[in-house]
Amino acid sequence: SVRQDSITMNSAIGLKGDWKKAMQLSDTLQRSGIEPTVETHGSILTSLEWSHAMEHLSAMLQSSLRATDVSCGAAMRTCKAPWR
Repeated sequence: SVRQDSITMNSAIGLKGDWKKAMQLSDTLQRSGIEPTVETHGSILTSLEWSHAMEHLSAMLQSSLRATDVSCGAAMRTCKAPWR
């Protein structure tokens, strides 16, 4: 059995590449009593479409977590995807 912790869940979120699955895994993480980390949010941000990424980044900034260069970069990368 794989232990559920933020590191395991962050990896799973990042591997899925599907924003709906990423949000489901994030909910599972929180229901397990594991607090999402900046890395969790970064993993989620990389799987979201740009409009959802901006909403998620805004919610993250309103929480006690601070955005990092990595999380802001992940959000910005989603913004350029529609114009490729």
